[in-house]
Amino acid sequence: MVSATNFKEIDGRIATIKIHSKITNQTINLIGCYAPTESSNDDISKENFYLKLNGTIKKLKLNKLPIIILGDFNCRLGLDLHAYYPSIIGKAIKLETKTSTNSMRLINLCETLSLRVMNTFITKPVHKTSTWVHPKTQTEHMIDLVLIENNSKLMVCDMHNSRSMEANSDHYMVTAILKLKYLNNKQTPNTNKKPKRRQRKAIHGLTSDYPSILDNLLQNEYSLSQIERAIIQAANKAAIPHKSATKRWQHSISDLLKQEIKHRKQLRLAWLNNPTALNKNLYTQASKIVNNKIKIAKDQYIKDRIDEMNSLFKKHDLHLACKMLGDILATIRNQSYRTKRTNQVKDSDLQHHYQNLFSAKSKLNTTHLSIEITQDPELTLEEIKQGLKNMKNQTTPGNNDIITEMIKHRGSKLTNILLNIMNKIWKNPCTMLDYWLDADVISIYKNKGSRSDRNNYRSIFLLDTIRKLLGGIV
Repeated sequence: MVSATNFKEIDGRIATIKIHSKITNQTINLIGCYAPTESSNDDISKENFYLKLNGTIKKLKLNKLPIIILGDFNCRLGLDLHAYYPSIIGKAIKLETKTSTNSMRLINLCETLSLRVMNTFITKPVHKTSTWVHPKTQTEHMIDLVLIENNSKLMVCDMHNSRSMEANSDHYMVTAILKLKYLNNKQTPNTNKKPKRRQRKAIHGLTSDYPSILDNLLQNEYSLSQIERAIIQAANKAAIPHKSATKRWQHSISDLLKQEIKHRKQLRLAWLNNPTALNKNLYTQASKIVNNKIKIAKDQYIKDRIDEMNSLFKKHDLHLACKMLGDILATIRNQSYRTKRTNQVKDSDLQHHYQNLFSAKSKLNTTHLSIEITQDPELTLEEIKQGLKNMKNQTTPGNNDIITEMIKHRGSKLTNILLNIMNKIWKNPCTMLDYWLDADVISIYKNKGSRSDRNNYRSIFLLDTIRKLLGGIV
């Protein structure tokens, strides 16, 4: 469905209207105009027309909506204009050999407002581009033009005259076909749908100033929830964002090279918006220089990773050494791999399976069990340090989004604070946080059998990191 609104007549020669498409949810400003004829000797009326058209376009640009100017400009665009104004006049101009005075007024308008004549950018036969036939000489001319902005989001796919259409005029109707991006229809929210698991920021590593930042945020009197908040704040300030293996070399490049890469991107956008020979040369020259520097940076990154890998092999740390080897190969190949997904078991089936599993009543008779109540000694600082040392790195966090590395790369204050809080929980378990009693259950395919069978899945529980530390010590 397309609706037309806000029709305004500026004067007898200029009018505006808004066209709204409900399917694509887009609004386009259309300007219709009729310029004074070439044979008119009234230069004042010609200047006033282009001044009013200029002011109308500037007002509509404030709405930040696409603008299309349609009209009879009564001008003849010569073949030589493309050489002087390639961003305004395209290569498809064929009809005229000489440029009229009205054409130069139109060129000045397009230069001021960054417009282009789309009739000259689409190659068509001569009988498909002419819009008017001179009544005396019977020569065909293209005087009905379509103008759009250089940086417009609209894509004009085709443009031609329609000789079979009649509108009580000696001009041919001009048909322009635009390509609009379709948007997804709005759907009513489904309340029964399973909520999505919230996305967490992936962290590749922490900088060396993380312990000092954490010590500044911590104080002596802190509750467990405040400690977790301080750890997350310090990690956000000192985090190295996660990148794919093909892009991890970008962490080691200098700030100057990063600025040059951004400048190359800006030159490329300028060339695409204004495809002139000058912009193309600027982009190609900058691209050659930046590509050579990127190649040198990648080679240096690979050399550093090889040195680290050799040192890890000497320390007999095969896990990190093989992972470092994967980073090196990914940087060399510079390509990613995607696994083919097949039909998986439904989440509702897994949820029903684990509800039945955990809600099953125990058949063990507890009346005959003898329970000895003993008071264990409090935790020590060495037990906290040993528990942190035994925890695995690079594991998925629980509800509080705290990964193991945030606790291991701690400052001097955090260990003592954790010791005091865990001893309080040791004496009185009621002081534990409520979400320590919950855990996220993630089902992982065993890589054997059908994916639609839930018996071919194993489940892991994502616990809170500090809770895992306490459980490991116990």
